Amino acid sequence: MPAPQQKNSTAAQHAVAWLRLVGASGAGVSGALAIVLTLGLLAWAPLGALAAHTGLAAAFATVTVGGLVVALLSRGSVPTAGPSSATALLLAALLARLVHAEGTAAEPAPLAGLLLAAGAAVVVMGALQLLIARMGLARLVHYVPHAVLAGFMNGVALLILMSQLPALLGPWKLIREQGLHTGSALLGLGTACGLWLLAWKRPTWPAALLALLCGALAWHAAALLWPHLDLGPTAGEALGGWPMPVALLALANPKALQLLVQHADAVLVTGLLLALIGSMETLMSLAAIEQPFNRRPDARRELTAMGCANVAGGLFAALPCVAVRARAQAMSRAGAIGRRPALVAAGISLLLFGLGGPLLGAIPSAVLAAIMITIGVSLFDRWSLRLLLRWWRGSSADLLPTLAVVGSVCALTTFFGLAVGVAVGLLLSTVVLMRGLNLSLIRARFSGQQRPSRRVWPPADEAVLLPRRHQILLLELEGSLFFGTGQRLTDEADALPAGCRWLVLDMRRLSTVDDSGAMVLVQLAQSLQRRGISLLLGGLSADTRVGHSLQALGLEPGDPALPWFGTADLALERAEAELLGPRAVQAQDLPLAACTLAFGLDTAAVQRLAQWLQPRDLAAGDVLFHQGDAADSLFVLTRGSVSASGGQGAQHQRYSSLSAGTMVGETALLSSGGRSATVVADVPTHVLELTREALAQIQLQDPALAVALHRNMGAHLAQRLRAATVAWHASAG
Repeated sequence: MPAPQQKNSTAAQHAVAWLRLVGASGAGVSGALAIVLTLGLLAWAPLGALAAHTGLAAAFATVTVGGLVVALLSRGSVPTAGPSSATALLLAALLARLVHAEGTAAEPAPLAGLLLAAGAAVVVMGALQLLIARMGLARLVHYVPHAVLAGFMNGVALLILMSQLPALLGPWKLIREQGLHTGSALLGLGTACGLWLLAWKRPTWPAALLALLCGALAWHAAALLWPHLDLGPTAGEALGGWPMPVALLALANPKALQLLVQHADAVLVTGLLLALIGSMETLMSLAAIEQPFNRRPDARRELTAMGCANVAGGLFAALPCVAVRARAQAMSRAGAIGRRPALVAAGISLLLFGLGGPLLGAIPSAVLAAIMITIGVSLFDRWSLRLLLRWWRGSSADLLPTLAVVGSVCALTTFFGLAVGVAVGLLLSTVVLMRGLNLSLIRARFSGQQRPSRRVWPPADEAVLLPRRHQILLLELEGSLFFGTGQRLTDEADALPAGCRWLVLDMRRLSTVDDSGAMVLVQLAQSLQRRGISLLLGGLSADTRVGHSLQALGLEPGDPALPWFGTADLALERAEAELLGPRAVQAQDLPLAACTLAFGLDTAAVQRLAQWLQPRDLAAGDVLFHQGDAADSLFVLTRGSVSASGGQGAQHQRYSSLSAGTMVGETALLSSGGRSATVVADVPTHVLELTREALAQIQLQDPALAVALHRNMGAHLAQRLRAATVAWHASAG
């Protein structure tokens, strides 16, 4: 391609990319436009007739000045900023107090003073947020339980719904006296239905913007064609203008400065509450915003960005600036993700309010309320709704404590504010956590008879173990072992039954162990040793999370006083081997007559069988056969040990281990199928091989011997089946 054409093609691609960027950013702005308009009116509602002009100017200053600062400083996936219901209500409370204290029927409170007070409260909020971020306290939000986060989001959604219903249905007082405002209710219902239908059928379209335009056109068309039809008011007359630092300019007004000084305490308290609630709301919303992107927000940086945005926005008398999930959701759905779309969105918002004032004033209030209600509904936490549905269907009663936390936070946030809701939610979550940890540390307990190891011992050894396995006790642990649950483990150890000589702790389900938990293990091992009981730790290895923690706290895998085992099954096998004593160590070859295949045979039959067997030696780690191999023989172990296992990687597990005197491979030989597991020698091992051809010859030449061999293979299979059943139950549990 010639250079001029290539240059033109590149320029066209850049132009298309910019058009897409502007389109996505504009769609995101339009999707959140209802939030900006309605919360501006909500915050400045105490001013009455001046609420529309002043409130909308404050709201647009939030998304332009604050949005620009956040877009420049944030590193979030969707770096947006805007007003919220909770902070707007707090600011409205401050303004209501000032209007009541300073205004009279003859002389209302000076607007400059109110702008200065509101701006000062937001500046105080931003300064305190910078201090919180500087002190590193922003990270505390990472420890907020998800149930609290879900309750908070549901409470915010309810606040939005409750604040918009009067604009849609009419004021509550008029509803009681005159009934619903039918016209505005129908307009709002139609707008909401259209928005939901568009979002469902055309998810990539700017549904909120189209619904806003259609609702406004319907209102004005009805006003022209049916003037008597009342569809509710519009947002106001011509609104708009360019953001000005009105709070900063008000410092030159003596009356404004006097009002600020007189009510400095109220301004400072409001700024403090805004900082606490706004910071919590921002960080919790950021956690929800970043969740679909599988990211965790940099709490310190994001709170710093929001603090700078509030300091700058306060000079313009902007509303308190927070991270708003609904605004981020609108931007994300439109594809406006990243810093550049956020910068473009701030510019579009600036132009929209600076040049589009007459259009904004013509938007019907019912349309704005309907859009806000659809946004509020979308903010309900789906995770908590799924939990509620599962509990309602009776799936699990264990969900009730979590749902109680979600419901409490939601209700308290709605009626008493975010601070009360989150504080009570954290307290309830702590109580539920402590109760759950204390109850669930001991997941299950088994005696050695209930949960023998997967080692298949020779019949003579099994006869010795059977009446002695009650001396072994297995405790399965789960959750966290720390100062709050360590006493539970100590109490269990104190209550060990008489005659117990080995305590095995299965730690594979433990999530964490702190220094107190490690000390509990050390002290427990010492106290048990004085009672003649050995403590064995199963489900541990140096590369697991709990193993790393224990090593960092001074416990090592090679400590003979507190031995580690990769699985609880290996720990149980160690206890069984110690129960057997010298019997468990077979350094010499066992005679064929002592093996399970030759059980019950006389000397002559054993000699006849030996003629058909082929000897084979294995070194430790040698593979006898692989899973899936064709089966053409079984093997009798006369010395050593082998283990059968299957699966790959994290799914790999030991099915059973067989000692000298047992046999392996008989299942596939009898069924003419492939090998069901891979068998590897644990130690130097000697085996005797009986091939399928040899077994067929025995059936022809010595039928009585063949019948005895099949009987012994069946008995051995039954013993292994019992061990496998126990192992399956243990794995399934």
